[in-house]
Amino acid sequence: MICCLPPVVCLAATQDHAASRIPVAAPGDSPWWPPNQSDTGAADVPTHWGPDENIAWMTDVPGRGHASPCVVGNQIFISTAIDEREQIRLISYDRHSGRERWNCLVHEGGFMYRHPKNSHASATPACDGARVFVAHMVSQNSVEGIYLSAVSVDGKILWQKLAGPFISQQGYAPSPVLYGETVIVVGDSEHDQSFVAAFDRASGDEVWRTHRGMGRNYGCPRVVHVAGRDQLLVPGCGSTVSFDPSNGELLWSVEGPSSSAANTVVADDSKIYCSGGWPEKNLLAIRGDGLGDVTESHIAWRHSRAVCYVPTMLVHDDRLFSVSDDGIASCYDTASGDLIWRKRLGGNFSASPVLVGNNIYIPDEEGKMRIFQAADEYIPVAEVDLQDGGFATPVVLEGKIYLRTLHRLYCIAK
Repeated sequence: MICCLPPVVCLAATQDHAASRIPVAAPGDSPWWPPNQSDTGAADVPTHWGPDENIAWMTDVPGRGHASPCVVGNQIFISTAIDEREQIRLISYDRHSGRERWNCLVHEGGFMYRHPKNSHASATPACDGARVFVAHMVSQNSVEGIYLSAVSVDGKILWQKLAGPFISQQGYAPSPVLYGETVIVVGDSEHDQSFVAAFDRASGDEVWRTHRGMGRNYGCPRVVHVAGRDQLLVPGCGSTVSFDPSNGELLWSVEGPSSSAANTVVADDSKIYCSGGWPEKNLLAIRGDGLGDVTESHIAWRHSRAVCYVPTMLVHDDRLFSVSDDGIASCYDTASGDLIWRKRLGGNFSASPVLVGNNIYIPDEEGKMRIFQAADEYIPVAEVDLQDGGFATPVVLEGKIYLRTLHRLYCIAK
């Protein structure tokens, strides 16, 4: 095993958000969900590749998982599930060569029901530079719940605990979120103990816990700085809710977009954008400066056609881009909500779009990477057949694409 000093993840407030405790990724890293987006090296990112072209390295990944790569320093952390042995594993790969550094068994036994399209490792790990946090649904000692684990960057389990009870309808997907000195997880399911809770990153001790309404829900929480304050945004269970991430207290709520969400909200400086697809299909733009129930006052605009359920949307400048599960790409004006263009791409999508310079990359479930411009008309750039399923969202850093398919991990670079 090659040891290295823990990479640095900046937890200081940014100049623009002086009071914020939202962690900031070190340059060139993507330590958590959603993937870090940067223009650094964007001009060098390939739009074409194949077995003998623009593949820096490729390595086989055991098991199955839809979690995106967590890239920090010289390591890439991959969460994966070995279904036949009922094992959850966290694997570290060398960022430069793809060689396996270490392979940590996080859980064994107690796999619960999941939808065939889901995996037991769909939550992307989060890393604070010293610890990697993974969240999975597991049944242990007859207790079905969400278990949160902290693993050191050299592959040693530091602590594990039951974050809260969980009943699986389709499986689990929400990724852990870092805020200040805490790691936050959500567990929404059809019982009266659904929760969102924060734990101390060093010790695993519970810091706060807030009750959530019952409902089938798979949406991922996210902390953003909107309307002058840090907000923990959680979609689903019939509403979009903003909490104070320091204590879990309710800031505001809006009815919708649907009973169940399976993606992550996105935001700009003033508005939050959320979408849901079961059973209702709605896309909402919500002004982020509210208090209490602001359903009647703070919904800026809405749409109900070609709405994405699993893929997360993408905000770029004053445009909102989405790709629906059944392959319809849309572009909206963020101020007015006007539809600028809509195009059927074909295929089915579970991964989310990522911005690379002025291009948008997104793989479909069959493994075809679609690339089109982030522009005011649909301009296709390329279509690359990965020849393997594409359920995980790619990570693009410093001119390289780190892409996890159903069976492999790729570093794609010129």
